[in-house]
Amino acid sequence: MPTYTLRALKDTGIKLQPIPSDQLDQSDVQPLDSGTVLTLHSYIYNEQNRHYKVAFLTDSFQGRNTWWAFEEHVEIARDGVVLPQGQSEEKKLNVGWRSQLDNRFNPSITCNVT
Repeated sequence: MPTYTLRALKDTGIKLQPIPSDQLDQSDVQPLDSGTVLTLHSYIYNEQNRHYKVAFLTDSFQGRNTWWAFEEHVEIARDGVVLPQGQSEEKKLNVGWRSQLDNRFNPSITCNVT
C-alpha cells in the first residue's frame, strides 16, 4: 500500500476552510514550518479554490486530523515521489455493478429498505 505525505514548501498554515488565511480567525489556522512532512490518510484536490483537503494518518492539530492546504504552499508525494501539483489520484475499486431491478417487491426504489 503506498504512503502519501504532505510537505510544506514554505512557512504556511493549514486551515479549517479553503479560503485565504487572513479571512479566518487565528484559531482556525494551524501553522506549519517550511519542510514539515506529515503522513496522509487521504487527500483530494479542489480545483475551484485551489486547495487540498487532507486527512492526516497519525497527526492531529487542535483535536482534528482533517484540514485544508493551499496548493502552492505544499506538495503531495506518493512513496517519496512528488505528484503533479493540483491533482488527485483516483482509486478504481474492482466492485461490480448490479441492477437492483431484480427486487421482486419494489424494483424501482432503494434496495434494503427496512
